[in-house]
Amino acid sequence: MTKILFGLTTIFLIAVIALTFFGELTFGYGLGDLFYLMFSGVALLIVTVTYFATKRLDFNKKKLFGGLISVGLVLTIYIFGRLVTVDRGSENKWDGHVFLSNSYADRERKEIEEYQNELTRLDNLIAKSPNDYKAFYYKGIHLRKNGDWEKSIIEFENSIRIKPTFEAYYECAYSYSNIGKYKTSVDFYQKAADLDTTNTDVKRRIKNLKEYHKLD
Repeated sequence: MTKILFGLTTIFLIAVIALTFFGELTFGYGLGDLFYLMFSGVALLIVTVTYFATKRLDFNKKKLFGGLISVGLVLTIYIFGRLVTVDRGSENKWDGHVFLSNSYADRERKEIEEYQNELTRLDNLIAKSPNDYKAFYYKGIHLRKNGDWEKSIIEFENSIRIKPTFEAYYECAYSYSNIGKYKTSVDFYQKAADLDTTNTDVKRRIKNLKEYHKLD
């Protein structure tokens, strides 16, 4: 029985070290995982040394220490099992997934689902209140989170047509700058500046765009 536990513990520790090294497991401490990798290596070394040491013992001593060694091996598996799951550190807390690839995939699916749900909510709001300039504005912000710059511009301009606001002009200008339409971006930033003459950030953006892209 003890021999089987030695084998299981050795395989388990090697798996923990290898999977952590290749980014599939984590102790949840970022760079601090290096310490736990060293800790795992030391534990593996101790298990290996203990195994070969017990082979030199006579039958009576093996029987005497076998129970203690078995308990130690089971505790080793238990402790390290918890360290890479429920007792993970704050940088990557336990979320029900042992392997990080599953955790990331599940997180990505949830983010996509939340994105689509919010988009549907905004579309329904616009359908019920087609003159709600804020709904168009927030839809533009939401679309931009997914990198849909052109679509966000359409929504910002819809918002502006209903009610011109500093925020809509500003965000629309930012979207235009991200698709390379710098002259149009400056025009929209200027319209935002006209609505808030005290805003220094928008003036700085106009100045930087004109200087960097050599605009008149």
